[in-house]
Amino acid sequence: MNTVIDQISDRRHKLLNQLAHERPELVPLYKTASVTDSDDLTSSSFADSGGRMFPINTKEQAVLSKLYAQKQASCVHESVHKNINTALELYGYNPEEFEDDKTKTASAAYEPHYLLPQYKRLSVRNGADIAPAASALFSQRRRLKVATMADASVRLVKVAAQYNVYVDELPSETYKYAGMTACDAGVLLDWVEARASACKDFDDRGMFDKIAMAITNNFPRDGILRDRDDLVKIATAIEEADHATGISHRYGTTLPDPLETVFNMEKVAEQGVDLGGKRVSLQNLLAVPPEVYKEILGAGVMDEAVGPDGQIDPAQFQALLQTLPADLKTLLATTLTPYLS
Repeated sequence: MNTVIDQISDRRHKLLNQLAHERPELVPLYKTASVTDSDDLTSSSFADSGGRMFPINTKEQAVLSKLYAQKQASCVHESVHKNINTALELYGYNPEEFEDDKTKTASAAYEPHYLLPQYKRLSVRNGADIAPAASALFSQRRRLKVATMADASVRLVKVAAQYNVYVDELPSETYKYAGMTACDAGVLLDWVEARASACKDFDDRGMFDKIAMAITNNFPRDGILRDRDDLVKIATAIEEADHATGISHRYGTTLPDPLETVFNMEKVAEQGVDLGGKRVSLQNLLAVPPEVYKEILGAGVMDEAVGPDGQIDPAQFQALLQTLPADLKTLLATTLTPYLS
């Protein structure tokens, strides 16, 4: 009677034979890799130390493990794929060389989007994951720093656009926390001054007085502020002062939190861009692949609106569209018709 390892080995050889039949050019590789008896290898020689299905002790074994791991992509754990790719890179291979377009697409779909990647928390693998991940994010918003919450909200907007989840399906504060709404400078100053009034200690009041003075010296009280980076910096300064003076416990009762204080205008209903006289939903525009915009506008122009992750940054993209000349907006509206219909 075969042992479990014998059964696994038999299955492995069947898969190798199938691969050799499907891809004749791999026969020499298959013969070289098959010389080693995988049963004699230690667990560290496998990408899956427990299953012993994917040996990576030689470059030939690693390549074949890559190929038949992708054939079983739906039942192979993500960590195994990563271990195989790491082995290939150590052998001097680019793992993508062994992937066809279908596998690349499946691999990209399998890789989760984390709203909090620094903690590997709140993963989104499909559209159904967005609502619970968003709910969990906003339930923790008082515990997260301003910059962390703002970045997580931007990721939420991006992934929602990717899976065609619309604004009304997200928490109502999403676009505020993503820093995509504008700021009424007068309302901002009112909330900063309210914080100063709530402080009994003179030095504590002074912290908010400095913030109010900086805002007054740089922006008109009746102005509308739109620069996201500047506004996040102001929100961060307010956050630090709130915690230093001990009034952050008032969030949600007598005081709005720093992001709500700064991004204080209701703009979700206005999330649209004028293109050639036609008002187009920003949500729909974000769902268009970045490559389409690069082809129309040029890669150099779009570089300003694409983040390090290769995805469109909603705030930067909206700012870019507002600066385009009228004829280019018209061209964009016409070209994007198939994507927006």
